[in-house]
Amino acid sequence: HVLVGLALDGVNVAGVIEERSQASRREFDQHMAAIDWKGVAHDVEFVDGSPADRIHQMEQGCDLVVMGTHGVTGLSAALIGSVTYA
Repeated sequence: HVLVGLALDGVNVAGVIEERSQASRREFDQHMAAIDWKGVAHDVEFVDGSPADRIHQMEQGCDLVVMGTHGVTGLSAALIGSVTYA
């Protein structure tokens, strides 16, 4: 067993995480609002968990799943992993 401790006197970690999550969501919403969807139906949902696992769970019923990659290949991809490859 391993026990890891972090002294964060007076810091509300859950509050900091929630604040950053809300700020990211606002920025994402701004970017999405700037796109001309030309009538294409789309949904946005924020979820927690392993990205690859959640995408596989949620892809049921989707007509199209679009993902990008940073172009990392070979040994680098094997060592750092990739949601897209998963």
